[in-house]
Formats: sequence, C-alpha cells, structure tokens
Amino acid sequence: MPAIAAPALTNVPTPTGLCSSLGCLTGNPKIAATPAAGDSSQIFDGWNDLVGRANIVYNQATLTTSLGPGPQYNPDGSCKTTVQANWGDPLRNVTTPGKCEAYFPIIYLSSAVKGALGPTTTINSGSGQGMLLVDGNLRMEGNFTWVGPIIVRGNVATAGVGNKTVGGIQAYNQGCVTSPCNSLTGTSQATYSSCTIQKILNMKAYPTVAKQHAWTDLH
Repeated sequence: MPAIAAPALTNVPTPTGLCSSLGCLTGNPKIAATPAAGDSSQIFDGWNDLVGRANIVYNQATLTTSLGPGPQYNPDGSCKTTVQANWGDPLRNVTTPGKCEAYFPIIYLSSAVKGALGPTTTINSGSGQGMLLVDGNLRMEGNFTWVGPIIVRGNVATAGVGNKTVGGIQAYNQGCVTSPCNSLTGTSQATYSSCTIQKILNMKAYPTVAKQHAWTDLH
C-alpha cells in the first residue's frame, strides 16, 4: 500500500523540508494515483452511520480556530470522557499506564449546514486516538500526534515540526479548485499502518467502513 494515495498525482505537491526526498514516507509505492481515492461513493459509504456514532462533536459555532486536545482524568485517575478536549491517550506510558489509553472516541468536526463543506480546522498541538471525521479542511501545524483513521471531506495540509499520525488520512479534496489540493511541509512523517486502522475499527465494533479504501498515514 502507498503512504499517500490521491485521485491524481497532481493533487499531491512535491514535499519540502524533512520530506523533500520523500524520506518521511513509508510505503510501496510511496505515492500513488488511484481512482478509489476520489470515489465519493466509497469515501462516504457509511459516513452518516459513523457521524451518528461520534462521541465528540464540534460544529462551526463551538469549533475553536486552533485545537490542542489531550487526555483528561478524574481525581480518582479514571478517564474523564465527558470533556470535549479529551481525545484519548496514544502516548503509551510503560511505567504508569493511564486510563485514557483504552479510550478511542469518534470525533466529528462538523459543518454548521448539513451537506455543506465546513471550515478549516487547525490543530497545532496535543494528541488523540480513534476516528477523526472532518467536514471541511484539516491543517496540522506541528507537535500533533494521532493514532487511527482520519476522513476529510476537504483538503489536508501539514506544516511545522513534529506532526505524527499512525493510521490513515483520506482526503476527498471537495472544494479544491487548483491542484495541488493538499500541502505537505515541515517535518511531518507518513507511514502506512493497516494494523492501526484495523485495531481502531475493531475497537469501535464497526469494521465494514474504510478498510477497503485508500489511506494516507502520517507518523
């Protein structure tokens, strides 16, 4: 499987920074063009079901310009799943494991108008695990760690230092007028991990969506 799959190679810009020689990508081939990546019937098959299962929902009224999620705990050490900013704990601590390591939420960054393309969500810090569904565009500006599949209706951009995502990013590039639709800069790293995707899907007891699709993994 490729590290990056897109409807056309022109949708993927020439990476810069750490990735200038494609050293941040792990896959075979590293970049590939596939019609499946632009097939809306595949990408959004089961979308409404996944959205309906979301543990955490942001909309245009409540969505902050910049998100920095991370695990949150109750005084007794249990995982505080009632907090919107708690996206689980992918940063495993071998010595003292946290209770949020077993929390894999579905997070939905929604549009204010159903069916419309939402805003650009910027994440510049923090971490999370589970499934991330984005109605608009997604921009990761550095020091963000994510484990699990990400489905983006719009475009994806990476910048800054330290973005690490294990799992898959699938961008439909809806609303893209001029290629390249996506942007890969800074020191973001990409590695395909089918095991991670399958683990998350199994944890959510919903293994029929996304496993047959094309993915982009950043780690």
